[in-house]
Amino acid sequence: MSSSVRLIASHTLLALWASVTHAQWIPIEVRDGAVTFPVVVEGVETTAALDTGSSVNSVDAAFAERIGLSLSGPRYQMSSAYLGGKIVPSEAQLDVQIFGVKVVLKDTPAMVHPSSPLLIGVDFLREFVLQIDYPGSRMRILPRSAIDLADRENVPLRDSEGTCDSGYELGFVGRGTCPPAVQVVFPGDEKIWLLLDTGATGPIVLNRLVAERHGWLVAYRKSTASSVDALGKVIETEMLVMPSLRLG
Repeated sequence: MSSSVRLIASHTLLALWASVTHAQWIPIEVRDGAVTFPVVVEGVETTAALDTGSSVNSVDAAFAERIGLSLSGPRYQMSSAYLGGKIVPSEAQLDVQIFGVKVVLKDTPAMVHPSSPLLIGVDFLREFVLQIDYPGSRMRILPRSAIDLADRENVPLRDSEGTCDSGYELGFVGRGTCPPAVQVVFPGDEKIWLLLDTGATGPIVLNRLVAERHGWLVAYRKSTASSVDALGKVIETEMLVMPSLRLG
């Protein structure tokens, strides 16, 4: 994916920044592990999902066709972490109402994610603090000055800038912003850094080399499962059932 692709209009963040001083909670629904929330796309009320595993925003190709998008924007080479690349079209200007603010998303690629017509990537929210209240089924965005995150930290976290080609997640590879990494404690007090991908709708995904090194494929192997990635390709995955896991 070209590093020159910019998918957010400059006034988008300015409009959101002006609104967060009066940030309101908005309802969310967790669907198969993904956080979804109401949005309006080109006048159509629908839902979007947060996807920290992607640095770009994207619209579902079938949804784009259904609402009559022209997809006349640039065509991009997008890549799956497992199955190579694919050329996809994009919508030059996508009118969206998100967090109560009307914005224009530039050159939004059309991908395959039918359960969520719109995916919001991590770069979109980089300037804000995103607060998700899972028990209360709600979330909001706040200016960074609103919360002292260092004082409230309870999970080790680090940036994972660079090329996201490690195979940890079912997201995109290529130049751009990688999702943050969090430290998770596995059996035997093994501390492993995993990418935090809010757009992943399945179980935790491990690099196979990590599982082999710790002998987990033999000790905990359960079955295999199939899933479909953002490019519409089928992925076969070995499933493990772990006896314990600790986050924070």
